[in-house]
Amino acid sequence: MIKKDIVKQLHELHGGMTLAETESHTNKLLEIMKEIFQGEEALTITHFGKFRRKKRAVRDVVLPSGKQVISSAGERVQFIPSPKLKAFINTGEGGEPS
Repeated sequence: MIKKDIVKQLHELHGGMTLAETESHTNKLLEIMKEIFQGEEALTITHFGKFRRKKRAVRDVVLPSGKQVISSAGERVQFIPSPKLKAFINTGEGGEPS
């Protein structure tokens, strides 16, 4: 699924917004998330999970070809699913987690 699909689905579920308004709100939400990721604060969405910045250290990596390289240090966004989301995924049920 891509952002365009999410916008379309939100538009279909919410009868009061135009497609352009839905896309604008979705873009604003993503901008807010990006701003949070630039700082040190974690983003927690109840019953869904937690996003946080995590430092990545320099390390040795073995490529599928067998060649060894050194990865660069940096930061990434880590997602930690909530216990309710994990339970929902593992049950295989199509309903929403409670």
